[in-house]
Amino acid sequence: MDRLIQIIKKSFDLEEDICGNTPLISTGLIDSLKVALLLTILEREYGKKIDTRDVGTDNFDTPAQIEKLLNRL
Repeated sequence: MDRLIQIIKKSFDLEEDICGNTPLISTGLIDSLKVALLLTILEREYGKKIDTRDVGTDNFDTPAQIEKLLNRL
């Protein structure tokens, strides 16, 4: 989880402290345009292909949700 959080913070230059349950998309920390960039970054860093149908505020909004998705792939 720490690696994922650091990737997110570094990629988007976030000053806010975020944890596993911090909403990223629904709170606007990462806007919809940056979601596509986040997908590209995560696919490169983790070597996994993320289906865009799996991306939404119900299952891709917090680092914990993102990590769960990455572990499932």
